[in-house]
Amino acid sequence: MCTASHTAARSALALGYANTFLMPQGFIGWKKSGRPVAWP
Repeated sequence: MCTASHTAARSALALGYANTFLMPQGFIGWKKSGRPVAWP
């Protein structure tokens, strides 16, 4: 399980962001769930 999203979400919330997501299964899990992915 990836814990980086928990750290990132906490930081984003501390900066005032309200729409945050946790990705406990990492990027692969995000893609498998059908969530949008944008490439730069």
